[in-house]
Amino acid sequence: EEHAEQPGERAGKHQHQRRGEPCAEPERAFLNRLEGDCHVPVGAFGRLEENQLVLTGMVAAADGCRRLQETVAGEKNQAESLGQALAEQLIAQGAWELMKGGAGHE
Repeated sequence: EEHAEQPGERAGKHQHQRRGEPCAEPERAFLNRLEGDCHVPVGAFGRLEENQLVLTGMVAAADGCRRLQETVAGEKNQAESLGQALAEQLIAQGAWELMKGGAGHE
């Protein structure tokens, strides 16, 4: 059965995509700073809460024995720097070593 698009339905889809953009920017900045790729257990999730951008980032050892996770919040217009700051927090806690397999292997 075909679905006839209702008036405003397309606009709603487009609006949803635009709402996700502020969240994607700090996620990308976080992953870029940590040089994350598909071979490294690293990830970020951004969301909007009461006009604040909230970003949670995680880095794990490849074997899953150890994980670092932090959450930061800030203004939407500071999205990229928020992602970079979160990455720096995890780097200070040992993210590089964890990603390279130096920690979590005892």
